[in-house]
Amino acid sequence: DTSTISIWIANSSENNVKKVSAADGSLIGTYTTGSNAYGLTYDSSTASIWIANSGENNITKLSAADGSEAAGSPYNVGTNPQSAAFDSSTNSIWVANYGSANVSKLSAVDGSLIGTYSTVAAPRQIVFDPITNYIWIPSLGDVATILSATDGSYIGRVNHHDQPEGAVYDPVNKAVWISSCTTYG
Repeated sequence: DTSTISIWIANSSENNVKKVSAADGSLIGTYTTGSNAYGLTYDSSTASIWIANSGENNITKLSAADGSEAAGSPYNVGTNPQSAAFDSSTNSIWVANYGSANVSKLSAVDGSLIGTYSTVAAPRQIVFDPITNYIWIPSLGDVATILSATDGSYIGRVNHHDQPEGAVYDPVNKAVWISSCTTYG
């Protein structure tokens, strides 16, 4: 969160997020979310934090400045949302819905649903690549679906290791990194 130089942490067991100082790690605040707050993303277009509430099939939007909840929040998405990504090319929020094997695209301004798009398998993570304007969606199994951020059209798929636990865009190397919890000998 560059607006307040802080780090946000989803706490699924307590249904909240914590905001801590990036300088010294001190707790700035704790903010209530929906059930099983799982993944989150920072939205630079509205200076907001979006939190996927896996237990309630919705996503909460909080002000990064003071943690207040946006009007109309939380917003409904698919079943069992696991993570979220901010798409700066369209000022939208993408949500990986593990239980419904799809992704939701919402307006970052008002949370309205723009579209729902199928994935190859149950998505665990979601990442926006600003160079290609692609959405990368690592899923259980060994595949990541790639969609166009513009219209959600299917671009392709790539193989990766089973059980993705994290994914991130690397702007220095212009690459998407996907971590796995599976050990190979």
